[in-house]
Amino acid sequence: MSKISKIRDGRTADELASEWVALLAAGDASAEDRARLEAWLSEHPGHQSAFDEVNLTWERIRAMGADVRHTYAADQGREIVSRYVAEAGRERRRWSRLMPAAAAALIVAVAAAFLLTLDSETRYRTDIGQQMSVTLPDRSTVQLNTNTELVVAYTDRRRAIELRRGEAYFDVVHDPDRPFVIEAGGSAIRAVGTSFAVHLNRDVVRVTVTDGVVEVIQAAVPDEPKRDTSGGLRSEARPARVSKGQRIEYDQRVGSVAEVPATEIDRGLAWRQGLLIFDNQSLDDVVREIGRYTDKRLIVSDNTLHRLRIGGAFRAGDLEAVLEFFEKLGIDVERDAANNIVYLTASASDRRQ
Repeated sequence: MSKISKIRDGRTADELASEWVALLAAGDASAEDRARLEAWLSEHPGHQSAFDEVNLTWERIRAMGADVRHTYAADQGREIVSRYVAEAGRERRRWSRLMPAAAAALIVAVAAAFLLTLDSETRYRTDIGQQMSVTLPDRSTVQLNTNTELVVAYTDRRRAIELRRGEAYFDVVHDPDRPFVIEAGGSAIRAVGTSFAVHLNRDVVRVTVTDGVVEVIQAAVPDEPKRDTSGGLRSEARPARVSKGQRIEYDQRVGSVAEVPATEIDRGLAWRQGLLIFDNQSLDDVVREIGRYTDKRLIVSDNTLHRLRIGGAFRAGDLEAVLEFFEKLGIDVERDAANNIVYLTASASDRRQ
């Protein structure tokens, strides 16, 4: 006879959905369990909605790693989450190997924390070429650069930000009772009373700190577990501390923290004053940066231009001024019939040299 797991009735849809998601994630659901789940989902439209929301929440949490799960669930299910984090650090257990009861308890606690946060979320976004300044409920401020989207979710216990794309500069008000955590690119950035910029470009995240200290909590698990001197497995998900005047850039793994000259930081953050400043940078890098502020596509179609170095200051979004500058440097500017694509080629005289 197949085992049938006990899912308790008489609870809210969110709580029941949490237990169902935990049971499935633990790999412990029998055929009878799955049939009961299908019946429960069909009972009411709200059941499917609750299940989908909790399942999505858990996928986000699992992708962010054990340390981040601990951060977000610090006030709900602290003991359970802490026990899981410690166990994961020693043995690198996958979620599917957790006992079903512990799995259910963990996801109920963590999903409840996330769902509580999502209830009061606010979304901010800018289109290509737009910028925006926002004062958050705690008087912290955030400046959104071009083509940026973030979600702000404040509760009385935490200040959670999700940077979904683009670049933002944060000036965080100190509040020891509510951690300020930004999720970007699958990792978390935790700050207390500090100022810093976060740039998410596809899967690459760059964090530049202008004041105070932030911690970057990496979620990725290495391909091969490392062993400590005693032979036991050890966790690689350790916070990287980034201080004033430093920068860290990472994709699937945290990179090393590097000191950055003040002039370079000022240049990189000149967009806050509506400027783009270049200092002996390749034409490819300049075109890539300018392309963030326009819906037109710029293509360097002549290999001889890749050696060209550019310096200058431009108003962000003023593409025509940039193209005029290029022409003064001997670059031919050609546009397609719809004026959606701009081709950059060396002038005929330059090609003959």
